[in-house]
Amino acid sequence: MVSQLEPHRCAAPNLCIGRCRWHSVHTMPDGTQFTGDSSTLAGHICRETRWPSCTHSVIPTRRELLRNPSGSFAFYVIGFGARVTGMLVVAAHAFLNGVGFQLSSHACGYEDMAHPHCFFQPVSACGATASHVCSGCALPSVVANRSSTGSDWTLGRTLSTMHVQRLCHHLVGAEEACKQSQRWGEHEAPATGALLAWRALAALVLRLQPEMEVRVTALLAQRFPNMADGARPFGAVHIRRRDKTALEWWGREARPIDTCVFAERLAWLAAKDGRDGAMPVFVATDDHRTVDEFAQCNAAVRHSWTVHSWPGEPARGVNTSVVVRLWSEMQLLRRATWAVGTLSSNIGRLVQLLRSQPPATFWSVDTNQQAVIPPDRRFLFHLNQTDKAELRAQRRVRAALAKTAALAIRRRDSNLRRPPPWASVLKGHDANR
Repeated sequence: MVSQLEPHRCAAPNLCIGRCRWHSVHTMPDGTQFTGDSSTLAGHICRETRWPSCTHSVIPTRRELLRNPSGSFAFYVIGFGARVTGMLVVAAHAFLNGVGFQLSSHACGYEDMAHPHCFFQPVSACGATASHVCSGCALPSVVANRSSTGSDWTLGRTLSTMHVQRLCHHLVGAEEACKQSQRWGEHEAPATGALLAWRALAALVLRLQPEMEVRVTALLAQRFPNMADGARPFGAVHIRRRDKTALEWWGREARPIDTCVFAERLAWLAAKDGRDGAMPVFVATDDHRTVDEFAQCNAAVRHSWTVHSWPGEPARGVNTSVVVRLWSEMQLLRRATWAVGTLSSNIGRLVQLLRSQPPATFWSVDTNQQAVIPPDRRFLFHLNQTDKAELRAQRRVRAALAKTAALAIRRRDSNLRRPPPWASVLKGHDANR
């Protein structure tokens, strides 16, 4: 509920939305500007909170960002999807423990980090103290400014079924739907159980600030007017390449999947709803070569799809313009009638949680559909045996090449030290003179 009865003041537990002038702001170790229960004076929207009453807040962060909050390297390496999904897991635990929650400034663009609530709206206004919680550790834990309230609550790797049902009941209120398991085999089945709970939490926590919403809406209306409002049926796919599928020294996050597999799965989803003809399809990717590959796939040609993608090179970096563009592409994936992606990607997992359509209208080509729960991919990723074998093979090849190169260098050095074959002849000639 939005209230403007007091246009010049917004005090806790109500939330100030938009550009607010905070009475007091505290800078956290990771650079986040914590507002807590501070009231505001400015032109703004004052909204009632749906968060439980609380006197202390937690702010999720990553150890890399805590060590160097002003450094952009770790900020760049830890992608937007990984940062936000980790924060969402912390939000679930905070809600259930009656603790306030504020998104880290690392959910924003790099140049906006100095402002409180710089991308998403606040969700609670609790107390004047806050603790950092590590959202990217093997086992999330409090890492700084431990709670002064004495409530020594901890985070587990996952929420139990009972906790998820309680979260769902608080946020949705549909008790029967919260207890049901998701029927992935039924195309029109609505979200239930754990997925319903996580979707409700994502809808509460990941709401854009009005000024960011205006930027995203204008950008989509300019670039993709026929798909921006979701009024007409269209498809969308999210295809990750480059760093996602590269075999690094530690292994590989995901194996590359042929582009046409995405196209065939999209056609399969559309056919379930009786769609068997031309339609626009948006391709979100970090490698534009996949756009041409997708347009040449049999399914795209067979159904006369018109393929769209974001113009120009894929954006890379952590600036606000990059974050706004990424969120805009996610909105097209969210609004698409049918969407195909990979749940090994944090972005794919976020898209499933942000969608309101039946869950089976989004399909993952590389992971079981229920892997979207919990939302942090870090909790289910394990390097598979095939990648381990390939990694060992590559290491053996590199070791053999290094050994061959070292042997060649030793032979060359040995030849340089050895006297030439005519040296003894010249020496005997000189002696006889």
